[in-house]
Amino acid sequence: MGNSKRVDYLDIAKGFLIITVILCHSDFPFAQYMYWFHMPAFFIISGLLYKDKLSLKSQAVKFFIPYTAFSIIDMILTFMTSPQDLSLANIIHYSYEHIYAGKMMPGVFWFIPCLFLTKVLFHYGKKFLSTPALVLIISGLYIAGHAFVLATVPENVVDITTANYIPWNLDALMITLPYYAIGYYSKDILRFASSKITLIISGLLAISYLRLNTVFQVYYYMNIKYSEFRYYFLDLLVPLTFTVFIISLSYHLSALKQLSKISSFFKLVGSNSLIIMYLHIPLNHYFETLFTYNYVIFTLIGLLIPLGLGVLISKNELAGFIFKGINTSSSSKNHSMGFAH
Repeated sequence: MGNSKRVDYLDIAKGFLIITVILCHSDFPFAQYMYWFHMPAFFIISGLLYKDKLSLKSQAVKFFIPYTAFSIIDMILTFMTSPQDLSLANIIHYSYEHIYAGKMMPGVFWFIPCLFLTKVLFHYGKKFLSTPALVLIISGLYIAGHAFVLATVPENVVDITTANYIPWNLDALMITLPYYAIGYYSKDILRFASSKITLIISGLLAISYLRLNTVFQVYYYMNIKYSEFRYYFLDLLVPLTFTVFIISLSYHLSALKQLSKISSFFKLVGSNSLIIMYLHIPLNHYFETLFTYNYVIFTLIGLLIPLGLGVLISKNELAGFIFKGINTSSSSKNHSMGFAH
């Protein structure tokens, strides 16, 4: 299974996942179930794509040049949506929110600083610690993170206050690092994604979890941004099952020549998932001031407009650097600059 093939079907998986992210921010009636797996899956896939050679400077550029650019765009769209709010005080306030990030920042901007720290901490942990020591520490973080949440974070998201805000969602690292590590240490078992048995078993398990929740009222909920991870066992079992299912489904989709156009579309979506992530909420907030629509239109606006912009951005080196963090000297080596890279 070649590296290019692997990246192709992982891009397809990211395409599926970023669409679930959009749906979760709409009025889609089944959004709560997508929170079970989509953010853990992005961290797991990022771990799968981890490479030993990591430059802190290049990572900072790749993550935070686009973060800064899209923060400015986000503020522009915010003031276009609510022009009466335009003031120097609000510009300063919104800028502070983007810098602080985490739970303070509405939407998905929390993800980028959190992924950056996850990636860097894992890299230096791997560099300076033995594998057993690193695994032991990350396992301890997983346990400590759950204990911390159970002791300090309100069970209902709406009850979370500024007292629970931590810069860059540092508390979430206690679960994102384990997911990232799971992805990295699972690289050698990726070959099982090509098995139809893997697809069938993971799919049946995923359906069974949904049935347990909807029919038998077995409650489960996860939201990494708001530190809602409370189930020591289920927070591994449920996200991992769905992630394996989505990766296996993506592999089999990529192998079907009859569906090559569909797989190419999802691959394109996955490789532009970063731009889609940044823009789907502010764009919809603006269009919602012009007319009323449901989750289908919300998803189409949040997907197709950023996707079109992503394609245009890819045609210009400067735009690629500003909005995708692509260094032209290394862009040929990184053909897929998506959400989980």
